[in-house]
Amino acid sequence: MGFLEGRRRRQEAREEKVRTAAYDEAVGAGASAEDASATAEQAVQRARRRRRLLLIAGASGGSS
Repeated sequence: MGFLEGRRRRQEAREEKVRTAAYDEAVGAGASAEDASATAEQAVQRARRRRRLLLIAGASGGSS
């Protein structure tokens, strides 16, 4: 497994973990399966943005 393949698999695993947790929480709160799926995808998008911001802040030499 090359570096990029490993990176992609780790990213997919992180996203699946976020997606599952958000879906389970939404279903537990009484949301329909469709609404829970939408909520889970929004959670994945938030996690991607948060990770991207952390990487950018780390690469720039510190925090604000």
